[in-house]
Amino acid sequence: MRRGEWNLHSDELLLENPEFGRPKGPLQRIPHLQRLSVRNQWIALGSGASLLVFILILIVTSATHSKSSNGNYSNVIFFIGDGFGPASEVLARTVYTVEKHPEFNSPDSKTFPLESLALDEYLLGTARSYSTSSYVTDSAAGATAYSCVQKTFNYGIAVDDQKNACGTVMEAAKTKGMAVGIVATSRVTHATPASYISHSVDRNWEEFIAQQEVEFKPDVLFGGGAAKFNTRCDKRDLFEEAKANGYTVIRNYNDFEKLTATPALGIFADSHMSYEVDRDPTQQPSLAQMTSKAIELLTKTNKKGFFLMVEGSRIDHAGHSNDAVAHYRDILAFQEAWKVAVEFAKNNGKTTLVSVADHETGGLTLGANSNYFWKPEMVAKGKCSAEIMDSKLRKLGGDYSQISTLVQDCFQITLTQQEVDELKGAIDRKAGVY
Repeated sequence: MRRGEWNLHSDELLLENPEFGRPKGPLQRIPHLQRLSVRNQWIALGSGASLLVFILILIVTSATHSKSSNGNYSNVIFFIGDGFGPASEVLARTVYTVEKHPEFNSPDSKTFPLESLALDEYLLGTARSYSTSSYVTDSAAGATAYSCVQKTFNYGIAVDDQKNACGTVMEAAKTKGMAVGIVATSRVTHATPASYISHSVDRNWEEFIAQQEVEFKPDVLFGGGAAKFNTRCDKRDLFEEAKANGYTVIRNYNDFEKLTATPALGIFADSHMSYEVDRDPTQQPSLAQMTSKAIELLTKTNKKGFFLMVEGSRIDHAGHSNDAVAHYRDILAFQEAWKVAVEFAKNNGKTTLVSVADHETGGLTLGANSNYFWKPEMVAKGKCSAEIMDSKLRKLGGDYSQISTLVQDCFQITLTQQEVDELKGAIDRKAGVY
């Protein structure tokens, strides 16, 4: 307290606290040390600070020496389960359990020991995923929150709320000298992958995004979306332009297996890649296979580590379609890709793994309206997506005699005549909902 500051209020405080107004040292709040005089407290603090600075110098010197002598650079593998909410993990966990242990597939079971999925071991918490334009984010704003570390409006691709481009973590990694790669099962020009290596005020400008992705030149880019590269309004063939820039461009599984060098552009479908339940393994690699190949290639680039983003894209699409079968199988595919990355990280010793979701899709509910019994075994039996079933039903050309057979083959469900008639009506209306 400085001279001239004492007043009646100070008198009142002194009556309440006899220590008021007395000089206090920097260690006054620490038991035992508070007994020291103010001068001795400052001496003790100064000595401790000097020792701390010395220790920090030793640590920094040691870390710098280790990095320069051993070349220990960190890798980051960042997973995004698009449209992957908590209920989706519960559905997958439950269906996986009854698929693995059919003896527990009974409503009379007293116990139901659910199997853990690969991601369960690493679950830490949840995230608030709203955008600046809506309490419900879309994938563009969701991905931008991760890539640019700031929220933006729905449909915005790596731009801020004022529609200015924002620097992405992948751009920063590349500037640092790291190798960079993207793996997705959607079109690589779709919202999530686009938000890491392009900028657009509208996620639908995918031909514009494709152009930027080729110009950005990631070391690895795997997914779907060929039409945005070679069937464009401006007649450009970005595959040929990529080849001219040194890319190896692959379009099928055989070439994928032979791939040994970067930069590599692997596009395996005109639009999105197939759902996992529909995927032809002779034509398209799985998410786990693409993840493994990307890690292999990025590790061999001899750059200062790598940053890889892996998206389980079609988990979201199945949610939009309320397609439990496709949703489940793509969630399992995502878990398999995660296991590939975990195994690499454990052996590598200098890799950070992160898995997040951007939002939930479809409003998945496993029990409602006092009816909590559901049949996960029916999901496990599914052999095709609703997308494929839709295509097959539309090709009947008015011959409805095959409806029951198609549904039986795909979903292991025997339709009643009423259900057959309802499907006929839906086909005739071209509603597209089955």
